[in-house]
Amino acid sequence: MLRKNVADRRVFAPPGPRSSQGTGESPDSHAIDSRLALQEALDELSAGCRKLLLAYYFEGRSLREAADVTARAYSGVWKTIDRCLKKLRQCLA
Repeated sequence: MLRKNVADRRVFAPPGPRSSQGTGESPDSHAIDSRLALQEALDELSAGCRKLLLAYYFEGRSLREAADVTARAYSGVWKTIDRCLKKLRQCLA
């Protein structure tokens, strides 16, 4: 099974000049705020969810590798990731 890194498939910001466009904030401070919000939301998740999401999305591991790292059955990993993402979205809302 071929799988590209998740980071290769996602675009986090639209291309263009890196200016604040009149918001009064620099793009760097916005990125820092976003990272802090994400870190706080991840900290609110259970250790299992946090470890699974970090392994799959941030470390770029395959589903099978993420299952092995978190000692979960491979057959249920995708459903668990989906549930963990829903919890993460609730924390960020």
